[in-house]
Order: sequence, then C-alpha cells, then structure tokens
Amino acid sequence: MRTRGPLLTTTLAVLLVVGAAVPSAGAVERPAAVPAAASSATGTSTTHDVTVVMLAPEGTAPDYTRDEALHSLAVVDAFYANETDGAVRLRVVAATDWLTMPTSVDCTDFDPLVEYGRKRAGFVGGADRHLLVMTPEGSDCEYALGQQASTLDAGGVATVATTDPTTIAHELGHTMSLQHTSSVRCASRWDLGSATGLPSSCTRDEYGNVSDIMGGGSTFYPFTAVSLAHLGALRHPVVLTCGAPRRITVSTMSAPSSAQRVVTWRNPAHPGVAYYLQFRDVVDNLLYAQLYPSPRAAQDDAPTGIEVTRTDPREREGGSVLTRPGDSSNGSRRIRAGERVPLDDGMSVQAVSFDGAAHTATVDVAVPCARPATGTPDEAPRAVPAPALAPAVVRDRIRT
Repeated sequence: MRTRGPLLTTTLAVLLVVGAAVPSAGAVERPAAVPAAASSATGTSTTHDVTVVMLAPEGTAPDYTRDEALHSLAVVDAFYANETDGAVRLRVVAATDWLTMPTSVDCTDFDPLVEYGRKRAGFVGGADRHLLVMTPEGSDCEYALGQQASTLDAGGVATVATTDPTTIAHELGHTMSLQHTSSVRCASRWDLGSATGLPSSCTRDEYGNVSDIMGGGSTFYPFTAVSLAHLGALRHPVVLTCGAPRRITVSTMSAPSSAQRVVTWRNPAHPGVAYYLQFRDVVDNLLYAQLYPSPRAAQDDAPTGIEVTRTDPREREGGSVLTRPGDSSNGSRRIRAGERVPLDDGMSVQAVSFDGAAHTATVDVAVPCARPATGTPDEAPRAVPAPALAPAVVRDRIRT
C-alpha cells in the first residue's frame, strides 16, 4: 500500500454525502500574507459530484478499503478547495464497495471498465458530474486514464489503480479541463526561439513541471498560474503591456490569493504566445505536507526561484515551463536570484532579489513593443474549442 496522510484537524469541511463516515480533511495554513492591492475578483463556486465505483477485474484482488479510497477523495477535495478559495469542490455522491467483474479486462482498456462502472452505479454523465473507476493497486496497471474536458464544468470519466491522492487529483483535473504541465529544454537558450512548433534544438517533456500535480510529480504543491487560470481561480495577476521594463514584487505561490503572485503578458510580436511568471519559495514545498506527506517529496521538491511558463508549443491550451540550458537538476526550471534570462523577441526576465522572510521576489520584466508578424497562425489567442462529442482519453503512467 502507498503511504497515506494523517487525519487533519483543520476546519475546512469536506463535502461527502455517502453513507459511510469518512475522515475530514482541511485547508493548510499559508504563510503570512504580503500586502497587495485589493480586488473584487472572487470567482464562482462549483461543486463537482463524483461517483466512485471500485472494480476488481477477474484475476485481481482488492488491496485497499472503501474508507481508504474515500479518504483519498477527501484529501483531493481539500487540495482543490484550498487552491481555489473554495471555488472548486468535490463531493462524493455515491461510492460502491468492491465489485467483481465477471470477465478479465486489460487495465489499459478504458471503455469496458468505464461502461461496466456506469451500469453498476447507474451513472449518468453531465455538467459537473464525474465517474471515477478504481481498480486494485496490485493489478499491475501502469496507467491511469481520464477524459480531457475542454471546460471546467464539462464532467467526465476516469480510472485509477491506486489510492494515491495526487494521481486521483491529476485524473480528475483532466475531467475539469486541466492540461498536462510540460517543460521545454533547449540546447543553448531558455526560450524556444519560435512562436509555432518545437525547434529541433529543443525537447519537450510532457510531464516536465513536477511542481504541479498535472505534471510528473507525486507531491501536492500550489498550482501553476496556467492551471489556476483553467480553474477560474487566477486572482490578482499583473497583466503587462509592452513598453519600458517594469520592476515588480510578487509573493510566493503559497501566499494567500489576495496577494500579488503572478505576472502575465503576451509576446507583442506573436500575441498567440502567452507568458506567466511566478515565484516559488521553498516554503511552498511544505504547504501540503500535513495533508499528504508524499513519499516522493524529496525527489519532487525544488529550490527557491522564479518560474516562467509559456504557451505549450504542442498543446496550445497548456503551458510549458522554461528550463536552464545544460542544467539537469531539479532547480533547472527556477531562475536564481541575480540571474537574467533573455526570452524571444527582445523580452527578458531578471530575478533581482528574493526576500526569505517575506517570501517575496523582486523581478525586472522587459516586454518591448514590436509590430506583430503578418501571416502567422498565432497572431491572435487561440479560442477554447467547443466540448467534443467524444472527449479524448489521456493515458497517464501511474507514478511510483
């Protein structure tokens, strides 16, 4: 069995309406807020109803309990609620105990698992409705599967062969429109040097930003700005237009959402390419350690620094964090204090200084004005596509 987090005694109630008693999970105290300009942006609250079906295909044996599964869902709810100030909540509306499937099903065969689960639970899809099919951890299933929704409220179905809360949060993230948080690494520069596509001198890691549960990590950290934007929970961003360089102070991502935490802008030469700057202090590594003490935290934790994420060169609704050329360490995606990073088309970011006591960073951001290139497909932001009749299924390798 994977390590599970201890019960929390904090006050954020978990919404569960199934019959069995389930331990409550709660919000985690954030570092002291840094004063920031007030904003009236509060977002709206959405409760996502989750139906849980526990299936043991022929030849497998249950190796965790219903209560353990529900505890993991409670942890996931507490994480989403804390990250979105309660705007996104998960509510388990039904949960079976273990059911035995009459036929052997390959754990990577999404449709039979889901269809059997639908029938046994009487699940009817719709807005804000999610079906989570859980199979035994010992079933040798390498993958977790989830439908990639195009909107936060589309609903969808997912399967997991684990009680690991970060995996469940990842798959339900897909059904709430979250994309993978990738990274790009180029041979001699931080940025791609291209507004469209991936240059031959660069590589892209689909799960490369492990500081977001939509990447390859197994530890809860504050969401990236791109994920928060998909969830409708990106508060108080500094939105830059082109002009003279600006000096800005930002709080770390574990600061309250009332703080100024994110700087964003578009490339004036290619407005279809957006950038997000955020500060990650080492205190972020501890924010959810009580909620879920991940056994992989030592591998996933990264040092203090500035992250710059840009529009993903392949999945235009997602974001790719930029990385330092020639650096394979876990700090390669963090700009160090004093470091200046040239970006495409004359843009740049410099990490002027970090304040370890206030958990803030001072940055200089240069976004020079430029005439947009003509005839290029990225001159305007890409519209969010309408929900597909048959959402794509994303296959994710379960992290161990």
